[in-house]
Amino acid sequence: MSYEVLIRRAYHCGRYGSKGADADIYRSFQMAHADLPDNQKRYKKEVKEIVTFISKAITKALKEITIPEKILKLEELRDRLIMQENKQVIDRVIKETVTIFVELDLEIR
Repeated sequence: MSYEVLIRRAYHCGRYGSKGADADIYRSFQMAHADLPDNQKRYKKEVKEIVTFISKAITKALKEITIPEKILKLEELRDRLIMQENKQVIDRVIKETVTIFVELDLEIR
């Protein structure tokens, strides 16, 4: 799952090696999205959690990156998450971030 790969690549860890490095967190977000519009409160909670984990992972990875255009792109992706509740936008950010992490060879350990 791309979400877990993103977190694990940013922190160079295995599953559960860092807070948030667990695909079940994303699955919970997906289930909350499926419950819309019936359960707005749960969805907002799940969005906040997943956006926080992704933002922190990008910030962590940025400390290791020296390529200016990759830094700018990751900062742009992280900024796109601010106040974001649209699942499709969040999913695009995850996909684009993982692509950059793979290009940069950030490894999962």
